Amino acid sequence: MKKLTDKELEKIKKICEDIEEKVYLDGGWKHHSGGFATCDMFNYDDDFVDLKVKEGIVNDVEDRVYSRQLKIDRKTMEVSE
Repeated sequence: MKKLTDKELEKIKKICEDIEEKVYLDGGWKHHSGGFATCDMFNYDDDFVDLKVKEGIVNDVEDRVYSRQLKIDRKTMEVSE
């Protein structure tokens, strides 16, 4: 398995930041106390980078967390489910 290059890591970081912002805003989480969205890389191979996206509300009243996995194609840097 080939290691991720610095350039790939930089692109992945930007993609994760964009996903976090889109999920946070589109999901309406900014309107709730404790609303959040995160996107983290958890695995990769020669072809794909695996991401875990979590979103929801965690505060003293609610604890709702939803998660899903996405993939980034290492050649095209396209995100898919």
